[in-house]
Amino acid sequence: MYIADGHHRSASACRVYKERKEKLIKEGKYKGDEDFNYFLAVLFPHNQLAIMDYNRICHDLNNMNGDEFLKTLTKKNWTYSKIDLDENMIDEALIKPKKKHQFAMYLHSKGWYILKPSETIIKEAEKDVITSLDVSILSDYLLIPILNIQDLRTANNIEFLGGIHGLKGLENKVKKIGNGVAFGLFPTSIEELMKIADEGKIMPPKSTWFEPKLRSGVVVRRF
Repeated sequence: MYIADGHHRSASACRVYKERKEKLIKEGKYKGDEDFNYFLAVLFPHNQLAIMDYNRICHDLNNMNGDEFLKTLTKKNWTYSKIDLDENMIDEALIKPKKKHQFAMYLHSKGWYILKPSETIIKEAEKDVITSLDVSILSDYLLIPILNIQDLRTANNIEFLGGIHGLKGLENKVKKIGNGVAFGLFPTSIEELMKIADEGKIMPPKSTWFEPKLRSGVVVRRF
């Protein structure tokens, strides 16, 4: 079994279990059927679970304007092509990444682009299962060296948007901020996730948006 979502809650439940078990053992009261021995979970077959893209919105261009940012992309071994769209209507099928190592990019005041890393970047990144992920390539070869976003967990000039909101959601975010750039990613595959778990490694932050999500509701327990 793989924990696809809820790893923080699982780890917290485990810590509670260990602490309360140790306490009761010392008191000679541990039976093994206490509530803290269990926590609620649901299982999905991997072929019924979908991973959607988890996209990035950068609030600024690291003191560059749009033209300077595009020139820097070229210098850093990225290629891009502009997509001409009706300003009032976005054709998501046209701009959505079709395969791995392809990104959709919305640049403030410039519009939508298809963005690709060079073969040099791809060859270097594919030496490891984690560095070959698109989320890693974007971070290692663009967000860190070009936009100076060093840590996705702590940087205050980046936010994340699940693919369930669509690429229009990225465009709206950038327009609301009035600056910056957004990146739409090709989803991480189930196979990539399981391979990383099997090797005992850790996924980069905000790599996967899982569907289906469980419905929220009221839980009633009989005492």
